[in-house]
Amino acid sequence: MRADLRELDPITLLQQMERAVLAREKAQSQAGAGEAQDQWYGIGYMINNKRFVSPLKHVREVLLHSHVVDVPETRSWLRGLANSRGNLITVVDIAEFLQWPLPENSDTGRWMLINDTRLNCAIAVQEVIGLKLFRDSQIHACEKHTSDLKPVAPFLTSRVFKEDSNDWYELDLMMLSKHKTFVNAALQSG
Repeated sequence: MRADLRELDPITLLQQMERAVLAREKAQSQAGAGEAQDQWYGIGYMINNKRFVSPLKHVREVLLHSHVVDVPETRSWLRGLANSRGNLITVVDIAEFLQWPLPENSDTGRWMLINDTRLNCAIAVQEVIGLKLFRDSQIHACEKHTSDLKPVAPFLTSRVFKEDSNDWYELDLMMLSKHKTFVNAALQSG
């Protein structure tokens, strides 16, 4: 992430991203109606040093880490509850949920609040890269993901975005938020 973006609070960062998208859309609509159709926008982020992107409509807000209160009798990947402007948010460590090695603590980590009306839940990610724009020519179908992506494969779409030599995997946060294990964080009594 660029150093100047790390200095911004999440609300300001999202507002800047929204202004950039609106400015591009306005410029494209003035340039010609057909040009905007060959683009895809999303939020880019890192989990376990892998690049992921989700549609803008899947992310309600990006938040800085804040104090989390533990919830007893829950799975280890449920970090707990946090208060964001008076709203309680369930925070899930997505790397631990996927059974990936936990990243070292860093100041680039953020919470991404999933835009699902049934849940008030955020996933803790390693880093939020920001707004990503891909053209149709950068979108490739992926029928089978590599073995290192196996834990996240149930939540990936069949699209992979290529940027330079990097692959960006599309993670469907709505699919994740409806998964029975994700929704049921309670420890099983036995």
